[in-house]
Amino acid sequence: MAVLAGAGVWALPAMGQDQAGSISGDEITALDGKLAEAGEAASAARKKLAIRRVIREGEALIEKHPTAPNRYEVLDILFRSQQVLVSLDNSAANRKAFLATCEKLAAAPNEYAALRLDADLLLTQAKSAREGADSHARSDALRPLVERYRDTDVEAKVIRIAMIMALELGNTRLVNDLRKVVAQRFPGDMDLINFQREKLAGQVFGAPFIGTFQRGDGKSVRFPMDFLGTTTVLYCWSKENDGEEDLKALAAAWKRAKVELNAAGRFQFVGMNMDDLPDAGEGILRGLGLDWQALKMPEGQDNPIYQTYVNRETPTILIVSPTGYVALYQSGGRSNRAYERRLQSMMASMWTRPRYSSQLQSVFSGEFLVMSPQGDFDPAAPPEYKSMASGDAAKQGKLPRPAASVPEDKLRAIQECFIDPPFRYRTPHDQIIANYEKADGLCRAAIAAHPDAPDL
Repeated sequence: MAVLAGAGVWALPAMGQDQAGSISGDEITALDGKLAEAGEAASAARKKLAIRRVIREGEALIEKHPTAPNRYEVLDILFRSQQVLVSLDNSAANRKAFLATCEKLAAAPNEYAALRLDADLLLTQAKSAREGADSHARSDALRPLVERYRDTDVEAKVIRIAMIMALELGNTRLVNDLRKVVAQRFPGDMDLINFQREKLAGQVFGAPFIGTFQRGDGKSVRFPMDFLGTTTVLYCWSKENDGEEDLKALAAAWKRAKVELNAAGRFQFVGMNMDDLPDAGEGILRGLGLDWQALKMPEGQDNPIYQTYVNRETPTILIVSPTGYVALYQSGGRSNRAYERRLQSMMASMWTRPRYSSQLQSVFSGEFLVMSPQGDFDPAAPPEYKSMASGDAAKQGKLPRPAASVPEDKLRAIQECFIDPPFRYRTPHDQIIANYEKADGLCRAAIAAHPDAPDL
């Protein structure tokens, strides 16, 4: 019941736009106003009388318009009125009438999902109580509700309520299942991320790091899409609190580690300045011999993104995996380990391994679109065409190639810049970059030489 009480009262749908056969919006507004006035009565007796009058008027409206599409707005007022009445007079008759209203309101369509939610929750818990359900069964009874409210305006709220009850009743399995639902349905919802950080009491959970930030040169970069395939460490720093001294220590450790640990292509740093410096601190980074991208965090530590994903004093770091996820946990203090050891630990993780990073980069860059998995590359039937065509591959038709098309030898030369897997995953990063630069040059040359080619 504590959860139900905390669920809150949702605003009624917009009134005053009466439809044919509907209850007048003015009547609904007036009835809701009377309920508000009843709540301000000077004594419990007067409040009870006023509430009963509201209930009678509401029941009369429903009786007069039993099939009105907006009758659920009146049922919501009845629900709230009877809820107050039961708290004042917990008689069997009042409880029975209240549950009957819950049944009617719970039958509302998804348009009224916000109005019917409290009634649905109460009926679910009442049924569990009648059946003598234990704590796990009571919380598991919320599973159908989570599914029922999928794709409604209150889906996230239902998940929060279910998770609170699961935590209170010790249903760890339901908590974990709900975490999966959040990860699938609301992966970047900052409200739900903050909710989990608060309620999960130190448990670690993953969430995609999502945000758009401006570089010192004015261009914008987007997480996660601009950084997929490479483990990226956001170094959040400020010139205050000895931030520059910490940056110097990290810079010295990084310049050694990136060579000794072969970090190229699998691990990178990005400087996130919290001072709103015009160049995002790029000048300071370059002065220390760092080639990191320099980004701005508007409003510094007050930025909602920082509060959600980091929420620690600067300087600090946030590790973004090659798939764009970060590990979140309750705010903690700064690590007291030297940067040399921290870098060794970070680059020893599974997701920073060269072959793993190389495979992800190959997929995220779309190399499979220009590489033929079966046989030699055929310009008249490129891989992307084969993937879209249906039927037996041997019987697929080929694309027409008129005389004005880009010559086959040039297309093959471009395609040969991309290495077949699994050899691609073992190829050194500098060789991959060189091949991409070669492909870029060949593409530019082909475009310049054949500007009118139909298959350009």
